[in-house]
Amino acid sequence: MCSRYFSPCCRSDSKFWLVWQLLCFRRDSHNTTVVNCAGEMTGLTTTIRGINTLTAFWPTCIGCTGRNRSFSQLRFTVRGFGTSTSPTIDGQSLFEETSDSLPHSDYLQPLASAQPIAEVAREDIRSQRFDRTFELLSNQIDRTLTKKHPLQVRGSTWIYLFDLATRREQLQRVSSKFSQFLDGGRHFSDKHASAFIRRCSELHCPQLALTVFSNRSAHRMDLTATGARRLLYAFHEEGTLSDVVTVAALFPLYNLPALSSDPVSCALLISACLREANTSGSEPARTVAAALLHPFEQLLSQTPPASVPYDPFWERRSGETEWMKRATLRMLDSLAIGGQDASRIRDWCMNSGFELKN
Repeated sequence: MCSRYFSPCCRSDSKFWLVWQLLCFRRDSHNTTVVNCAGEMTGLTTTIRGINTLTAFWPTCIGCTGRNRSFSQLRFTVRGFGTSTSPTIDGQSLFEETSDSLPHSDYLQPLASAQPIAEVAREDIRSQRFDRTFELLSNQIDRTLTKKHPLQVRGSTWIYLFDLATRREQLQRVSSKFSQFLDGGRHFSDKHASAFIRRCSELHCPQLALTVFSNRSAHRMDLTATGARRLLYAFHEEGTLSDVVTVAALFPLYNLPALSSDPVSCALLISACLREANTSGSEPARTVAAALLHPFEQLLSQTPPASVPYDPFWERRSGETEWMKRATLRMLDSLAIGGQDASRIRDWCMNSGFELKN
């Protein structure tokens, strides 16, 4: 049976032939190997002079089915090196089962899917890295406050912590250290503000960013125009109208351009007001939208049409254009529900290449 399923090119090599002869005998006490009729070898664990050795066999053997098979997708679980327990391999084959497979699939010990395990492991490593970095940052800030220390916290450490955070609670822990960092005579740049808002938006907790920027005297982190637009977009998608209005009120506080001069911010605010007016019948929301609609149409006449690529990579690079697209399209839907004229906005969207509903 060995010669039937082993590639002729391997028979000429005495070492391969000897290994294959040994593998064809099933040792029930150690589960030494797993081989099937097509010549598929999942792995071999041998014990040589008390040393556990994992031998991964990767030939492509042509069996009786006439198919070439690859073994690059196999996974192994090997017990500790040099233990007294007999070495074992728990394999989960990724090949399709055939009726002539030897041994039967019941002989194998199936493993749980490795993908969730890998994801959990990555999350644990990331969480541990966050905790370790946050502890080092906290200790360094405390030392700097008590006495002048030559080592200072790098500004990139904050951005690194923002990216490591995977939950709102972690971002809250980081933001709780802002005041102590500033009390040591340091300051945050626009890059820190943009990174913090971006991460809050990605973790679906823009309310945390709004809390930080609403208290400028405590956190002393300046809001940029791009960050304000991102906050508006986050609340436009998931928040309430009150949150959108609160962000709009921050524009004069941080000396940002007026909403009526910024097409993206103006579109997001009008879209949120129209949606609230149509869903709840809010008259204040309808009044704000009506007051901004005419200046917005004039602003569009001075704004060149936007071309929004649909490739995900380019959408990330042209995020503000995508926000403009979503806001104007929702605005058209809301105006259509209210029976209002939106010909200018529709023409601008058509010239921009936006896909309009009939």
